[in-house]
Amino acid sequence: MKRLPLPGRIALAFADAGCSVAVVSPGGSLVRKLSRIEKHFAIGRWSPTESLLQAIQEWVPCFLICGDEPAVGLLRDLHRSLRSSRRVDRDDITSLIETSLGNPEGYEVAAKKSKFMHFAQSIGLRSPATTIVTDVIALKSALRAVKLPAVLKADGTWAGQGVRVVNSEAEAALAFNELARPPHWLSVLGQAVRSVTPRPMVDRILARERVVTLQAYVHGHPANRAMVSWRGEVLAGLSVEALEVSYANGPAAVVRTIDNDEMAYAGKALAQNLGISGFFGLDFMIDREGRAWLLELNPRVTPICHLSNFSAFSMPHALLAGLSGRSARSQAPGVFGELIALFPGGSEWAGREKAFRRFYYDIPADEPDFVKACLALNGSKRHAGSRTYTAMASDALHRGFAQQIQPAGDEA
Repeated sequence: MKRLPLPGRIALAFADAGCSVAVVSPGGSLVRKLSRIEKHFAIGRWSPTESLLQAIQEWVPCFLICGDEPAVGLLRDLHRSLRSSRRVDRDDITSLIETSLGNPEGYEVAAKKSKFMHFAQSIGLRSPATTIVTDVIALKSALRAVKLPAVLKADGTWAGQGVRVVNSEAEAALAFNELARPPHWLSVLGQAVRSVTPRPMVDRILARERVVTLQAYVHGHPANRAMVSWRGEVLAGLSVEALEVSYANGPAAVVRTIDNDEMAYAGKALAQNLGISGFFGLDFMIDREGRAWLLELNPRVTPICHLSNFSAFSMPHALLAGLSGRSARSQAPGVFGELIALFPGGSEWAGREKAFRRFYYDIPADEPDFVKACLALNGSKRHAGSRTYTAMASDALHRGFAQQIQPAGDEA
């Protein structure tokens, strides 16, 4: 996912923590604009797992971090391939992947929405009723057991792309037919052109119909929790509620930090029962009574993994402490106040809500080429909010550091 800023943010966080960082990515990725990455490796167009293996053998890392779902799938494919080959000379890489992702028995549960929801309910976590639907007839039967609106979700999708909220039986049938089928050839061709690789075409040829689930809709407001875990033990985490999202059912753009015991407990329970290592995130809906309903697990870094609050160590520092066996000493700068405009998605919202005077604008100003590339991708939405945010980013770049910035006219 070349246009995603997230891998760059987590790479910077580990560089700031004193790590030597290398990145495996497609050519033209935003992460390649970073100046503090010591080595860039290219993903092979026809044999991505082989190119990933070669990069690992050359760099010899102590830990692997996935920046998006395709990377998670690639790493698990490599793990499966190495285990099936039973080559003793590759045992160290197999062990490295398990160190980075956790217990292999939990991989499939974490990767598939349909299996994950059943697992969450089996360990007593609050989550909405979820049913696998195999065809339109089964869908109509399942709809009788839930109240509309309802939610349809497809396995193997991410960033809200495989989620549809439906308000009628007719809408549900249309959404099911859309989600269950493999992507349309025109869409796949567009992906291949944008990524300059035939891989989407190959995946489409091998694609099967997706597993689709019907989930009861929870009325409330979205929230999520980011965590880092080591051998099933959560080392650090941060919870936020989403005030604005980038698009319907998509990632958060503006968030407020919160403390929610139910969300924190769910993270600990899942890390322990799935044996998770590394970063992961959980999506919730907070209902009108303040209850947290677990909706989804993201088995990779999420947009707030590089942040910390004032009372806890940052997640990168906590992971390094877990790997070394030492107590965490350094702490990343705490989030200024409770409100965070995430970069660059918060650009649309930043100029509209001047009633909130204490914002933290999440701008990596010490990486100007990266900032400019991200803003260029976000520049198609030219309204007051994006112009205000762009001005803030430009000001931060001019100063040479990131800090809390007050919107014009507000009191410090």
